[in-house]
Amino acid sequence: CTVVAYFLSTCNFPWKHLELDLVTDEKIEVMHQVCNNISGVKEGIISHSFSFLNTQNLKLQYEFHVTANTKSLISLLNMKQLTQLSIEIHFGYTSHVDACNRSLLNMFKALMSNTTLQMLSITQARFSSFTLMGSSNALGDMLKTNASLQCLELNKLGLTDLTATHISSGLVNNHSLKSLVLSWNAITSVGAVSIFKALQHNTTLDALNMSGNKLRSIIQSPSPTSHNGGVGVGAAMADMVLHNSTLTELDISECDLTPQ
Repeated sequence: CTVVAYFLSTCNFPWKHLELDLVTDEKIEVMHQVCNNISGVKEGIISHSFSFLNTQNLKLQYEFHVTANTKSLISLLNMKQLTQLSIEIHFGYTSHVDACNRSLLNMFKALMSNTTLQMLSITQARFSSFTLMGSSNALGDMLKTNASLQCLELNKLGLTDLTATHISSGLVNNHSLKSLVLSWNAITSVGAVSIFKALQHNTTLDALNMSGNKLRSIIQSPSPTSHNGGVGVGAAMADMVLHNSTLTELDISECDLTPQ
């Protein structure tokens, strides 16, 4: 960490692409203190910040610990030159799911006012029981207000129909997003129908990937508890195609779709 931090902080030019493997808050702090010492900042200042990085495209393998500072990832958004950010979430023996959820919540909130990031990819390294919770509202609100993000990828995060509903409300009011990837989550036909309905009113998205979800069937019987009134995935897709003029790519492979 010390060598990497010294090397990065002494470079006087931005990197086009930078990858950091298995980053933790502890490693961030070591790197940050090295950069502070080089730049003459007083010792003892703890910020858990990525501000010392100078890159346009950053890819992180990030492991959340029990003591993780849930605002660490927000500092990434303070890097004005950063346009592409990929985060691969790792859970180890000392990892903390709540810390991960709080961090992502804070990141979605910060993205509401961000004007530079164009691509955000968040994925889980391995399948687990992790489910993105508590940030569905913030995710939907972010899509309503953010005007710079063009590509959003949320893979293997256990996204449910509730999250899909909030994403749908965001898509109706979003005018910048061109690519949305929600693959290998826990979205069912209910959430898919919600997204397809929203895309009837969206005029910018041209690629949607929902592969590996639990759509199950093309036709869904009406149910008293169904939020979509029993509208099937097939019917919702047909209506979307009829009213949407921008979507050119749709991936719903490996969703166990059947005609029943």
